[in-house]
Amino acid sequence: MTLWAISYARRKAIHEQNFQSPLSTHYFVDRFIAELGLVKPVQKAQQQRQDPIPKWIPPPSGLAKINVDAATSKNSSSASVAAVA
Repeated sequence: MTLWAISYARRKAIHEQNFQSPLSTHYFVDRFIAELGLVKPVQKAQQQRQDPIPKWIPPPSGLAKINVDAATSKNSSSASVAAVA
């Protein structure tokens, strides 16, 4: 916030020849931060339960699960493929 206020005052001085005193910029930042202190964030209720750790789910009986992955190299003409059943 402070850097924004300084940058704003600098832009005004350069482009519009509107000069602000450093003290007024300082007071603006102090008032703004004080106003932010009056606003209290709403706290979310803490989760009582932990999210379950993801684990493998077996397929229904009579079916099979197959995991497949492949990768290619950018620098050479090689590739790799893998399958797990």
